[in-house]
Amino acid sequence: MNVAVTHNEARQRFEATVEGHLCVADYQLRGDVLWMTHTGVPTAVGGRGTTGSAELGRKARTSTRRGAWS
Repeated sequence: MNVAVTHNEARQRFEATVEGHLCVADYQLRGDVLWMTHTGVPTAVGGRGTTGSAELGRKARTSTRRGAWS
């Protein structure tokens, strides 16, 4: 399943909506290091590995490597 992940810079997190449920990966920027502080995936869509936190993690890593925030 392909999940669209957006970067909510104002809230310092990545977000995805899966089957109507908001999934988030919160972070903090410390200098030039991105610290992932929390991932939240509702039980209704969790435990699948290909949605929610997995996609959020991929987007965060990709954005960090590119130095791009999209």
